[in-house]
Amino acid sequence: MKIRFIFQFLMLCTLAGASLAAPLGTGFTYQGELQDGGIPADGNYDFEFELFDDSAAGTMLGGKVSLENVPVVNGVFSVELDFGAGPFAGDQLWLEISVRDGASIGGFTGLLPRQKLTAAPYALHAEMVAMDAITSSEIANNTIMAADIGADAVGLSELAANSVDSAEIISGAVGSSEIADGSVGDADIADVERTLLFDAAAIGGSANSSLQGLVFGPTGGDSGNLVIQRPADWDGSSAIRVELFTQGDFGAGTGTAQMFIRPRDYNDGDTFADTSGVVSDTRSYTTTGQYRVFTVSLTAASLPKDWWYLVIQRNPNTSGFTYPNDITLLSAAVSYTAVR
Repeated sequence: MKIRFIFQFLMLCTLAGASLAAPLGTGFTYQGELQDGGIPADGNYDFEFELFDDSAAGTMLGGKVSLENVPVVNGVFSVELDFGAGPFAGDQLWLEISVRDGASIGGFTGLLPRQKLTAAPYALHAEMVAMDAITSSEIANNTIMAADIGADAVGLSELAANSVDSAEIISGAVGSSEIADGSVGDADIADVERTLLFDAAAIGGSANSSLQGLVFGPTGGDSGNLVIQRPADWDGSSAIRVELFTQGDFGAGTGTAQMFIRPRDYNDGDTFADTSGVVSDTRSYTTTGQYRVFTVSLTAASLPKDWWYLVIQRNPNTSGFTYPNDITLLSAAVSYTAVR
């Protein structure tokens, strides 16, 4: 007894004829030709169908389909097989068939080799794709181009929030013709950080001047005064970062030093007064002439007025700091978040 494989495309016909009003199942039609003793078989036969991921060994997928008393006429039979949609995920599969006479209760005869499935059963995969079944991991980079997407095919409802950033947009790809009037407002434009730079000459105070900058000794008492008109584009709520660029003395000695800023501010006509929120930063000098950057953050609440008055000082070594030499303030930077 042997079976000769004839058709696998009939499943496509079955799918194509299905009504769009009802969901398709996962079954497909299989037709074959059975010969018994070299001549076309006639009568009823029992069949077993199994799906494997290898031509000889491998793993069975989807369970065994057993059909009894299948009519075979002049060697031709037709059955419907249903292994579920799971096995049809794009990998090559083989069908193993076993048969026995319909009047028999004995064992089945395996018909080898297994039959390699052609592309037709994979129509199941195409027809049965569930919502959200295809994600970005199934789409290779650059495989979907502009020519593959119809005009206006992708709207706002198809795009997740923040799913398209500058890395996905070619330079010059979006011009004024792609942006509707009024579609981009202040809320859609990110704020930016701005930095104001001041050299030592712009910083007044009682600290001694050198060729490089303002000198702060280890005993304290020296101060620098940086006065800035509040920037008109400051967002009014974010913190202000102040960086002090310094250099240690070239004399012998190492240790820690602390610089601090006392924020003051005023409007025209105000009298001098401190505000709350003295902030400091500590750095270590481990060799002669070493550059160090002291960084502090001032809250918006500590600078609410029209002019920012920043007093720069060094804590004396009597407060527990050990660097014995002068520190020279070379320049300062004030950074804030600006509204575009």
